Amino acid sequence: MTLALHVATEQWRAHAAAVVAGVAATGPDAAAVAVVKGNGYGFGQLLLASRARQLAPGPIAVGTVAEAAELLAAEPDIDVVILEPVDHQDITALPADRTVCTVASVTGLLAAAERGGRIVVEGLTSTHRFGMDEAELAEGLARRPVAAALAAGRLTIDGLALHLPIAQPTGPRRPTATTRRELDPDSWQAATPRAREAMAWGWWWTQVLDRLGLPEPARRRANVVWLSHLADSELAAVGQALPAAALRARLGTRLWLQDKESLRVSATVAAVHPVDSVETVGYRQRPGPRGATLVVVSGGTRHGVGLAAPAAARSWRQRATAAGSGALQATGRAMSPFRWQGRRLWYAEPPHLSVSLLWVPRGVVVPAVGDELDCTVRFTTTTFDAVVWE
Repeated sequence: MTLALHVATEQWRAHAAAVVAGVAATGPDAAAVAVVKGNGYGFGQLLLASRARQLAPGPIAVGTVAEAAELLAAEPDIDVVILEPVDHQDITALPADRTVCTVASVTGLLAAAERGGRIVVEGLTSTHRFGMDEAELAEGLARRPVAAALAAGRLTIDGLALHLPIAQPTGPRRPTATTRRELDPDSWQAATPRAREAMAWGWWWTQVLDRLGLPEPARRRANVVWLSHLADSELAAVGQALPAAALRARLGTRLWLQDKESLRVSATVAAVHPVDSVETVGYRQRPGPRGATLVVVSGGTRHGVGLAAPAAARSWRQRATAAGSGALQATGRAMSPFRWQGRRLWYAEPPHLSVSLLWVPRGVVVPAVGDELDCTVRFTTTTFDAVVWE
């Protein structure tokens, strides 16, 4: 019994290589940074880290301190960027020269100054997740312990991090009202709101670095802008507006999962039971449709099957679909992510730990034990029994 991720190996690798090359083509100082956080996008962190090292030199990004520790234990000669702000007490066991920590508050800056090591500072963008606004960031860098640690070389800034929204912001956060006058007007006018936000922050960051008075090597190292969720065209526009800054595009979903044609998920049929119309089935003893056949397949809650995040319904159609699904579940019916002969099957009841019970309707050819059903999953929340390279 296996819930398996099947990968069209050459197609998948070619796509990842094309994404990295596309980022590099946006400017002379632009490079991709592979993100392998969470469950490794369904593949596993260590596997993706190994692939990332083949795709591009440079650091690899993870989500948390625990993920960094696991990756550094397996790959001790790489640099790891921790994307989430960290409590500096949690990273004392990690190598300071290989670990780049994200700092998103003045308190975090002071803790980093005390410990030393490498950091990126997070600017507060229109995503409003975490980060410092320009006043907080300028004030934090001016604090005496921080300035002393930078001057002594105990603390190293590896750049400014900007986590931008996936949708174009209607109210981009821009550090100063004068930024537009300082940037090329044609580039600014042609840019998207998301790119303008990155341009404004990047320009402001160069002014902050000028005031810090860092030695030239340290200043050059700090004049890096780490960006998420920019298209290549937006990255090129930002690079054109900020020719002195190096750009690092953090790539996760676009790098590993965007080529959906190269990925397929299968679930193995473990049992098939013709059910009489008067019989009830499962833990909750529910009746099934007349003439249906009960099929047991691999894939349950331990795999992440049947678990869903709240719907991001923005259009009326999306809202109607979400409302319809909720109404069906209220009556005890739920559509499964499993498909057989192109048809989505209904759950007989909520998924079990390792398997799911499904109804194959009357008139449809019944699968046999050992057959495979296609399954649609959210890769970032799914754990597979096997990854099959084809």
